[in-house]
Amino acid sequence: QRSPVRNSIVSLGRLSMPGTSAVLRVDDNHQYWLDGKPLSWPSPTAIMQDLRVIDYPQGEAGGATDYFKRRGSAVHLACYLDDVGELEDEEGLDPEIAIRLKRWRRFKKEARVDFIGLEEPLYSRQWQMVGCLDRRGVLRLDTEEKVLIDIKSGAVPSWTGIQTAFYELLLDDGYYHRYGVGLGTDPYTVKLFSDSQDRNVALAMLSTYRWKVNHKIIRGEKNGNGNSG
Repeated sequence: QRSPVRNSIVSLGRLSMPGTSAVLRVDDNHQYWLDGKPLSWPSPTAIMQDLRVIDYPQGEAGGATDYFKRRGSAVHLACYLDDVGELEDEEGLDPEIAIRLKRWRRFKKEARVDFIGLEEPLYSRQWQMVGCLDRRGVLRLDTEEKVLIDIKSGAVPSWTGIQTAFYELLLDDGYYHRYGVGLGTDPYTVKLFSDSQDRNVALAMLSTYRWKVNHKIIRGEKNGNGNSG
């Protein structure tokens, strides 16, 4: 299998976007830094991977898993650069990335959402957790509903509901309508996650993860290893 992106857009470290706070930054290795000091807190992805909640298609020696992770990171990067008007060499995109970017553009046109946050690094002292939220915004309707969106380069798995609940915990500013947007098939897929138990499940996972760390069953995760979609 070839790489899903061409060399012109393969610098995936650029997914580490400037945070909303001057004291918070993320480096190219997905390490979060607060006031110049590294944070050893886990991300939602790290927690769910440790508890075997996130599932990737498997191949020999994990090759397929790595491929889908790289594809997800490349799709996120292309969508971000397009959203901020900095996508260069679009003709150089691999067809797998280009078709997913086309689907993302159609979603943006039809969804009627004003984005106020793109690839936002977040942290919570209360939960001692970090994460990077794909999109945050407001529906362009009279109700002005707050929404958060997780982008998937393929289908939208059920565990996205827990993942978005983690992000709602990190934001800590009220209720959000939580969506997953899948770019794997035409035109795109959208799933709303409204189960009120998602938050409780996320907190239970965080507690289980902490228990495993405290009992030295696992080492404290750095922050995760990239994008989960």
